[in-house]
Amino acid sequence: MRLGFIMILIAGLGIAGFSGYLVMQEFERLNGQIASLRTEAAKVVPTKSVYVANADINYGHILTREDVKKFDWPTALLPENGYYETEEDLFGTAEDPQEPIVLQAMNQNDLVARVKVTQPGEDAGLVSRVGAGLRAFSISVDVTSGTFLRPGDSVDIFWIGRVENRQSATRLLLEGVQLIAINSDLEATARSTSTQGARTITIAIPPQTVATLVQAQNSGKLVVSLRGLGDTGAVGDLTVTRSDFLGIEEQEEEVIVEEQKCFTTVRRGTEIVRTEIPCSN
Repeated sequence: MRLGFIMILIAGLGIAGFSGYLVMQEFERLNGQIASLRTEAAKVVPTKSVYVANADINYGHILTREDVKKFDWPTALLPENGYYETEEDLFGTAEDPQEPIVLQAMNQNDLVARVKVTQPGEDAGLVSRVGAGLRAFSISVDVTSGTFLRPGDSVDIFWIGRVENRQSATRLLLEGVQLIAINSDLEATARSTSTQGARTITIAIPPQTVATLVQAQNSGKLVVSLRGLGDTGAVGDLTVTRSDFLGIEEQEEEVIVEEQKCFTTVRRGTEIVRTEIPCSN
């Protein structure tokens, strides 16, 4: 009886030891899996869902929803507060929609950073002020004619040169043209205290008018004259020559054509006799 009990005890201890061994092996296996999972987790880069370019986008392009897409961007590479996470942040709301304009060209999958597009109410620069079918054209002006000019002002443009008879003349070329830039400054305002006049003005005009002004610059000088606020009246064709300025009346050359006459001459000694005869032609 005692021998049987001892045998059962030994068998129980063996089974318990073997079970403990199996448990320890399982723990080691689980610990290994946990360590492996921790290692893999450490390799995963934290990301954030932000907007990126859906295709190559050029400078001056008005950004639309079709131009962008969401992408998981590495958080460590995101500029601080320099990206867009929501559609409302980028395009505004239905009550206050925004049309961001691209300030820096972007390639496909580039991050749409805040420095690359205009913010609400921000001007995109010269390209945004040149309408469809127009071209930006710059004109050099002297200190006198460029004094106190500001972007948004309305001016008339005159040409000074010589006309066909080599006489000096001034001709009105364009009326009521709006300035879109002064000395490459798009943000100059009437609050400016600078006494320096404009050296270069930029206007937006059709290509045909650009060609006209190019010829005008090559054959003479262009001068601008500031229009008053709200003055939209048309002057029309206006040309003033030097004679007009000085009040000189030009004399037209009178050409008198006498009736054709034919003569015959006869020498009689030292005397020459001249007799009128009918002309043969």
